[in-house]
Amino acid sequence: MQLVALKVGGMDQAFAANQTLIADFSFPSPARAASALLQGFQVARPEGDISLLDIGVELFMHFAPGQSAGSVEVRFRLGGSGGILISSDLIQAEVHVLVAGT
Repeated sequence: MQLVALKVGGMDQAFAANQTLIADFSFPSPARAASALLQGFQVARPEGDISLLDIGVELFMHFAPGQSAGSVEVRFRLGGSGGILISSDLIQAEVHVLVAGT
């Protein structure tokens, strides 16, 4: 098994909540398959004026069997039972992902 740790985004960066973040990775040798595992995340508002009640982080793997490189796409889902709960679509986020290759 091959493991690669990734950090996507950063708490010093602000971006639109609907923006897709992509992180490239590379294994030392080709792998048959790869999976992305969410290790943790932080999300904040640059303005800090409203709490986020429902935060989802979705990971999408882009990897072809037999290759050694690929990418992980990170998308956020912000909202709750009443819909979007933020007055601005800017967020700060840092996501930690572990990519496992077999």
